[in-house]
This record gives sequence, structure tokens and C-alpha cells, in this order.
Amino acid sequence: MIIKVSKLWGGWAAITIGPVILTTTLSEAVIRHEKVHVEQWKKSPILFIPRYLLDKQYRLRCEIEAYKTSLLHGMSFTTAVQHLLKYKTGETEEAIIKLLRG
Repeated sequence: MIIKVSKLWGGWAAITIGPVILTTTLSEAVIRHEKVHVEQWKKSPILFIPRYLLDKQYRLRCEIEAYKTSLLHGMSFTTAVQHLLKYKTGETEEAIIKLLRG
């Protein structure tokens, strides 16, 4: 389920909570990105959210998968890298670029 909202906390364009996508935009790249998170959640509905919030490496893997999808739907590589750096997983910009290209 996709719900269009005027604003989200943290300045994010969208956030997924279980099967629900809250978004400030209907951009194909953003919606596809969030749909990846819905599929990730479906694989482990009970553990996904706590693991995503508490395990930085798991969160990074989830985000890399989602941003790779965003890249296929119009997001620029530079934007994807900038967004991934905001997660503060401890990875360098160079490491994130390698992960996105891998």
C-alpha cells in the first residue's frame, strides 16, 4: 500500500513500515526502492524492522539492494551514493561505490 504524504520526519522522501510505503513523491525510482524494502520485510516480518534498525551491516545490505533498483529506474549514481552515506554505517564513499557497482 502506498500512501502519499506531504512531509516525513528526517527529511526522507519515503519510508516503508512493513507493507506500507509512506512517500512524499511518486517518483518511480523512490517507489521501486521502497518496494524492495516491502519484499525484504515479507521474508522476515517479525525480525526485519528491529534488525534493520539495530544492525548497521544488515541495513547497509538492504539499502544497497534497494538503491541498485533505484538506479535501474532513473536515480543518478551520485544521488544513490549521497543517500547511502546518510545512513552512517561506517563505510567510506569508496566502499559504498564498490558495493553499488558489485
